[in-house]
Amino acid sequence: MKLSRLTDTGEWTTRRYLSLLGTVLIWIIVAIDAWYLWPSQLGGHTSMVIVSGESMEPTYFDGDLVIARKMEPSIGDVIIYAPEGLGGSQIVHRIIGGNAEDGWQLQGDNNDFIDPFTPTGDEVKGVVLVHYSNFGRVTVLLLNPMVWAFVLLAAIVLLLWWSDDCDDDDDEDEATDSAGADDDSGSDSEAGVLDPGRDPDHEALPEAGEAAPEAGEAAPLPVAHMSPWKRTIRRTSAVLAAALVAAGVMTGPASASQLAINAPSALYVDSLAKCGTLSLAATASGTASGGNYTGVTITGFSSACLGKPATVTLYNASGTALASGSVSSTTASTAFTTSSYSGTAVAKVVVKINGWVFVPSWTPPASQAPATCVAVNPGGNVNTSYPCTVSLTPTSAPPWGYDNGTLQWNYTFHVTWVTPPPNSNWKWRVTFNHAVPPFPGFTPKWVGLDYNPGLALAPGYSCAQQPVMTIESTNSTVWGATFQIGNGSAPAWFTGQSLCN
Repeated sequence: MKLSRLTDTGEWTTRRYLSLLGTVLIWIIVAIDAWYLWPSQLGGHTSMVIVSGESMEPTYFDGDLVIARKMEPSIGDVIIYAPEGLGGSQIVHRIIGGNAEDGWQLQGDNNDFIDPFTPTGDEVKGVVLVHYSNFGRVTVLLLNPMVWAFVLLAAIVLLLWWSDDCDDDDDEDEATDSAGADDDSGSDSEAGVLDPGRDPDHEALPEAGEAAPEAGEAAPLPVAHMSPWKRTIRRTSAVLAAALVAAGVMTGPASASQLAINAPSALYVDSLAKCGTLSLAATASGTASGGNYTGVTITGFSSACLGKPATVTLYNASGTALASGSVSSTTASTAFTTSSYSGTAVAKVVVKINGWVFVPSWTPPASQAPATCVAVNPGGNVNTSYPCTVSLTPTSAPPWGYDNGTLQWNYTFHVTWVTPPPNSNWKWRVTFNHAVPPFPGFTPKWVGLDYNPGLALAPGYSCAQQPVMTIESTNSTVWGATFQIGNGSAPAWFTGQSLCN
């Protein structure tokens, strides 16, 4: 029984059909893999990154390799994202809130603070689907420029070294065929049996029904063939070269170390060292205006961290940034100027020093009372020897619309002397903070009295200081008053006295 194979005339045989089918299947698999693994850096939908840091422990550890696919994320997913303005630096963290339109809120599994970034759109590189523990450490080694260049060069050399194997094999085949033609000793070849000393791939066998070549007749031309081990080396070198190129394009570092971002241009993971292990504390600074501050003081800077760029960001309980400020610290206690924020709304403070993130302890400002009372002697000076208290009674529900949408609210206050002053020439002075409950939350532009029992704005006070308002009685026997406040001008029906308008 003879093997069915390709003859020197180029006829299609079973073996050639099977070989073609195998080649087609291989290319189909390659095409599918390319579609799934085509890197996002080249317009694809797949990202491969090496985790750097500890903020995702125990989910991912430093040196792990994660693979993400571009798809619509949802709350609870771990994603790879690259915030704008960071030069393409990537972060691996979990979505804890937000949405695709307004931005996702993220936090590391091992962090006690929310990321200061809310990525949207193309900033989200993909949802993590595959995770390989410690595999990234091997990738980091391969991505070292020296190792990468050496292995790639070796692969190219191997690929080119055996590029002329077909010519060498042809010469070997011709020599072998000649020896077979001169052999008249009745070898196994003449009997139609393959010579065990001869490579069967080096000679075309006659098909069934064909006459074998007569003695002395030229043998059919041999089919060019490369030895299996050389073919294996050549293919392996090509695959290795392609794999290294793909790894260099697809794989990059992604930070999970308290947002200590690694530069994406580096072919190996490298981070700037912390300037120190700091124990920072944050407090509101500056003079409050209606419970709002425009500064924060951070204490605990070490000498190694002084002079380095620092940024502070304040967040509320839901992770929304309230205010931020930047400065290069010069002393252990550094004051940051920020935009206005409510001191009672702050839940978390994040400080970044030279790219490293620190979470200081936060001491909220003392809670402010909606109204306070002090005694004023006949000379106009505050005296603490005769304390007084003030109580508030809302007389209507929180604001209701009136006169083209102008909001109105009424309240009554009562003053009580804890220790009565010596005579009625003493006065009380009450300060209201309309930004603190139970006040309705708007800043009054108008304050009126239907009936004035004997009070006026305190000396030196201006209505421009709202939402804080300070009033003073004409004598110690005044019990209080009922105010009407609004966020616009006085209503048309009002006929009383306007203190602020």
